[in-house]
Amino acid sequence: MSLKRPRGDPGTLVVLEHTSKILKGNPLGDPHLRKLGVWLPPGYDDGGRSARPKRYPVLYDLVGFTGSGLAHANWKPFVDGEFRTLEGREHRGCFGKSSGGYGSIIHGMQYTKYWGAIADHRGLCRACYTVLRGSLKRAVAMSTLTIRLDPALEKQLNVVAKATKRQKSEIVRDALRRQLALTQFRALRSASLPLAEAAGYLTDEDVFRDVS
Repeated sequence: MSLKRPRGDPGTLVVLEHTSKILKGNPLGDPHLRKLGVWLPPGYDDGGRSARPKRYPVLYDLVGFTGSGLAHANWKPFVDGEFRTLEGREHRGCFGKSSGGYGSIIHGMQYTKYWGAIADHRGLCRACYTVLRGSLKRAVAMSTLTIRLDPALEKQLNVVAKATKRQKSEIVRDALRRQLALTQFRALRSASLPLAEAAGYLTDEDVFRDVS
């Protein structure tokens, strides 16, 4: 079978070295200095020269156990700091084969705020069923809600996310929790107000008088 090569610009492949603080001194003696291969799409270098540099989504490939590819470890903050990546889980995916596929499933289920998509090719799920079962229960318990935002609201959300250095999904969830709590409070107040008035509690002073 002939080797297929792209006819256009193949992009750029760079190899970086990353020192992992998490792997340093690990009990298995695995090296904490890892090489990281990064493929940059055509036009990446040109896009960085503009007034508003173009940012890109990212796919992370987890190599399998004893695999011949470059090792990967603790690379998400490192990659986001080195390259023009798009923020938010909707622009980030994780995939792998064998134990790398299992790792992508674990990442997708335990760290849902970071990953918008995962893919597993022949992952070692059966051998790791006990660990995976707990993660699966937590993942199933979470649901996904798609919200359409008008341009003005989306712009405001982006500004707040950048200022607070938080994920947009986290901000939306917090706002939803506060709104639901406020709605429940108003419903409780509406239900209890007639009973309070019947008991002679017409103002805050009436309540404070009896309570104090």
